[in-house]
Amino acid sequence: MAKGNVCPWCGKQTFHRGKGAMTCTSCGVRGWLDTPDSVGSGKGDTCKFCKRAMLRVVADLDTGTKVRHCYNCGATVF
Repeated sequence: MAKGNVCPWCGKQTFHRGKGAMTCTSCGVRGWLDTPDSVGSGKGDTCKFCKRAMLRVVADLDTGTKVRHCYNCGATVF
């Protein structure tokens, strides 16, 4: 399989485009590049794609899954 983009969650080069979203074949994270509304100030988690502490939770799904977005590189993962 061809190499994909770097996954913002696990840091491996296995983040591939799929139907409607990108999927990491290593860790299973699904996401897309988009910019949700700002969640306010404060330090976020470190994004493994851009290495900046700007990965923040932007939504909590009913299943308990958290949707995270990096405000530096634009990656969104859940």
